Amino acid sequence: MTTNSSEFASFEIDQTAKVSLQDLAERFRSCPYDEISVHTQKLATQTRDEKANNLQLDFVKPETKIRTVIRRKNPFYEMFDISSVKLW
Repeated sequence: MTTNSSEFASFEIDQTAKVSLQDLAERFRSCPYDEISVHTQKLATQTRDEKANNLQLDFVKPETKIRTVIRRKNPFYEMFDISSVKLW
């Protein structure tokens, strides 16, 4: 906004609005870092990823058995083909 003030002026953003936004950004930067929330989020993400990996393994095990019993060229194999399943 400081380098293209004429372009922002067309949106009615004047010097007062720029200073106000800069003050708001500075207050946001000076907010205390919530380590507990970040740690909780990291643990939840790790738990989710572990569950997703286990679920994917649960898909792979039966598919491997199916692949050995029913060959790929068999039309019934396509009914059980879960290799394209995406968890997210």
